[in-house]
Amino acid sequence: FLSHSLLTGLTLPEGLKRLGAQSFNGCTMIKDTLVIPHSLQSFGMDAFSDCQGITAVRWLADSCDVPVTVTIPHCFSRCLSLRYAEVGPGVRYIPPQIFSDIDSLSTVFIAEGVTSIGEDAFAMDSMLTTMHWPSTLRNVAGNSFYKCNLREIVLTGSFEVVGPYAFAYNNHVRRIELGSYL
Repeated sequence: FLSHSLLTGLTLPEGLKRLGAQSFNGCTMIKDTLVIPHSLQSFGMDAFSDCQGITAVRWLADSCDVPVTVTIPHCFSRCLSLRYAEVGPGVRYIPPQIFSDIDSLSTVFIAEGVTSIGEDAFAMDSMLTTMHWPSTLRNVAGNSFYKCNLREIVLTGSFEVVGPYAFAYNNHVRRIELGSYL
């Protein structure tokens, strides 16, 4: 469906396990909230990049026998209307650049269970101000939140690693809370 200009809606069915690279890349007319079903185990590079009408992503993965594995970046890059992203507890690792370069993304909810955020995962999201930080988070890789505008950074629990430049150029931070493991 790469660059399908007439596609206005998208429902991903429960039971879907994989989406290949660029599955819906450039489908600029897809509107509203994109719900990633519990059953989806992997999707490829640029799967939803440039879907400019998507306003929210709800990645519903929950605790399940087969962990969600997204190993290829840029899944939602350049979704210019995306304002909200929710990552479920079955996603243990948020991959590199998955939500990077989205000027409209302002709020991210990461559920308990997520342990790591990859390099550049949210880099250059200049409107990102609000983040729910799970207590299970242990690692934030380099440049993860480069040039965002986070108001609070809360890394508690058994947090272990902050990569280089992870929070560089977040000039509006008002509060930082760090756990005893750092």
